[in-house]
Amino acid sequence: MPTILFSLIMLMAQPAPPPALKAALHASHESVAPGGSTDLAVEIEVTKGWHYYHPILLDTGFPTTVRFVTPPGVTVRDLRWPTPELGSLQGIEYLGYEGKIFVLATLNVDKSIPVGTALEIRADVDGLACIENCIPVKGSAALKLAVSQQAGGPANSKLFEQARGALPPALGRAPYIEGSSIAVSAEKLKIGEQAEIVATIRVRPGHHIQDRDPGVDMLIPSRLFIEPVDGLKIEDPDKWIWPKPHVRDMPGIGKVREQSGEFRIRVPIRIIDSEFKSGPVQMMVLFSYQCCTDAGQCYAPETAQAVVSFFADTPNPPRDPGVSIAVDSQAGPRPAPGGNGASPPKPDASARATPQLTPDDWRENIPWQDWSPGWAEELSRRGHRVYVDYTATWCLTCQVNKKAVLETEPIRRRMAELGVIPIKADFTNRSPVMFEEIKKHGHNTVPLNLVYAAGQPDRPGILPAVLTQETVRQALDNPVALAAGGGRKSLVWMLVFGFIGGLILNVMPCVLPVISIKIVSFVQQAGEDPRRVFRLGLAFCAGIMVWFWLFAALSATGNIPWQYPTVIIALASLIFVFALNLFGVFEVTLPGGAAGALDTLATREGYSGAFFKGLLATLLGTACTAPFLATALGYALTQPWWVGLALFTAAGVGMASPYLLLCAQPAWLKYVPKPGMWMITFKQGSAFLLLATSVWLLYILAAQLDGLAIVWTVAFWTFLALAVWMLGKIKPNWSTGSRYGMWAASTAVAVAGVYFCFVYMYDLNRAASFSDTPAAQVADSPGGRSVASR
Repeated sequence: MPTILFSLIMLMAQPAPPPALKAALHASHESVAPGGSTDLAVEIEVTKGWHYYHPILLDTGFPTTVRFVTPPGVTVRDLRWPTPELGSLQGIEYLGYEGKIFVLATLNVDKSIPVGTALEIRADVDGLACIENCIPVKGSAALKLAVSQQAGGPANSKLFEQARGALPPALGRAPYIEGSSIAVSAEKLKIGEQAEIVATIRVRPGHHIQDRDPGVDMLIPSRLFIEPVDGLKIEDPDKWIWPKPHVRDMPGIGKVREQSGEFRIRVPIRIIDSEFKSGPVQMMVLFSYQCCTDAGQCYAPETAQAVVSFFADTPNPPRDPGVSIAVDSQAGPRPAPGGNGASPPKPDASARATPQLTPDDWRENIPWQDWSPGWAEELSRRGHRVYVDYTATWCLTCQVNKKAVLETEPIRRRMAELGVIPIKADFTNRSPVMFEEIKKHGHNTVPLNLVYAAGQPDRPGILPAVLTQETVRQALDNPVALAAGGGRKSLVWMLVFGFIGGLILNVMPCVLPVISIKIVSFVQQAGEDPRRVFRLGLAFCAGIMVWFWLFAALSATGNIPWQYPTVIIALASLIFVFALNLFGVFEVTLPGGAAGALDTLATREGYSGAFFKGLLATLLGTACTAPFLATALGYALTQPWWVGLALFTAAGVGMASPYLLLCAQPAWLKYVPKPGMWMITFKQGSAFLLLATSVWLLYILAAQLDGLAIVWTVAFWTFLALAVWMLGKIKPNWSTGSRYGMWAASTAVAVAGVYFCFVYMYDLNRAASFSDTPAAQVADSPGGRSVASR
């Protein structure tokens, strides 16, 4: 008996088996031609549960390396590593992998290699596998590749498609930061000389990314990772120079620190090894970030890759170039977890046991249950009320819902009282199976909150994207009513708000002059054929609707026009010119036949003229969006595209309805006041309203750029005022040449104003990519001067 016990103790004390590294080598073509090339994929797999390291090391570890052995005349270059995961072991961060990865490289064959040669290529992989302790691992893989007259057909297509999909995108093409770049401040670097790695990040207008210190734990910080090089001192991250962040106070979250526009991260480097070898030096760089729209919609985290290089100008022997690294031009979107790209099998929900929740489970937190496909429906089928929260750590709206609504004591208590089974569906890693479930409910991303009534697994109620305690309580109390149309009722009310908002646009300051002009046009045409008046009115309404639909399409892609400072400046300047026109500074007078044609058009308005007047009226009115319309549009940003289209259509119908009504009942035009001196007073009074609108647009511009933008926009208006004043001096009896000359001079003044104000004195093209505060711009510019000024 003691012998048996001793044997059992010894068996239990045996350490876990050491990790193993398996390697395989694949080619993307069946053969290669002399002078040709093909891609290679090194397949690396380490025992499950162990992680191994990316070439960029953080606090600890050993970089995984791949070395190729090739025959003469064959070279391998441009090593491309898949996107690593940021992990932590006992509080120490690392970039690494688990399971299987593919490392890509490009094989080049010299023209001198004869046809018929069988190339023997070997890849040796070395690394360090860790779990609680770390053990060196290594493996090798070989491949024979034939040399043929012409390149062979594609091979291993699915494998290479998956491998390219796992690569990080190039920094300059990364989502939401297109046009970003990174470089070393000096092309050559001597021993002891100081230089900087400078990352220039350009965030898409209307968006921002989190600062390296977001200020809130639930948000994902932006991080820059640089591959270490022996003998090159890269200063610690706390000595890296970041611009001053913009601080935003987010309700329910706290003070959030953000970066936007164009900004630079500077990393000091210098060669400290006196024996540092000469020659080109390459370093891999990764930039991880999470982007959000300024309206609050956050996207999944991204990681972009770049390669920086410099020449080590040292008196030492040249460096061994080894295998170069590169950013793959075919890098695609990161695949969802699942190994081979196929969706993992769905577990059988009916086999799971029903959770038995006690009052103690609800005492401090909601006892969320893990999600699996069909689990909520199965619980509903078993007679339980179910709440499902599709969420993600990178979803800011989800975190606000959690902190401000779901995890509050009243909601937790109500769930416990009703016997709700809460399920959390974590979409952080973008599971393809979960994504299919989300799409079933008409959404493309999170947040998505569902409530299932007991015994009704096929009819869940869908809550709004932005939750309140009241909406959640009502959904919990009566999920049947929510599923039966509570969401549709909410949409109906939003359509009503959209209609009212469009109606209010008709009395906004920046559209009043257009309305007056149109009403006068109705008065002038009242004696004409009523059917023609109706058709002209319909053309005007069509112009209104087309603009709203165009605006809906632009908004659906995130390119809302008012996000761009150049649009604000152009619109404010246009309204300023309209104000000068209403004050009587100028009347547009074109030479010769053009003036006669416009006179005819003004007397007998055509369908195209009515259409474009409707378009212009809506363009000006949208700049003064009413609160009702803003509420509806804010709701549209959280909904599928067709909901947004419906809301914009409702707003367009709201704005067009008065004109449509007048067209349908031409007799009502008699109630329009007759033209007289009152119109001159009204015209000049409207000019002040337009000036106020221009000032309001300057207020928006100040928030987008800085105070200098306001100064030079007003300076540009001085040029515009001079230009249109010159047009006002044109007399009807002037010759054609004189008129053309004055138009040319006026245009020259306006163009000179654009150059002087927005190129020479204030670089608008560069400043338009900034939406930081002025302090952030100064902190990021050489010498402490504003980057936008000269």
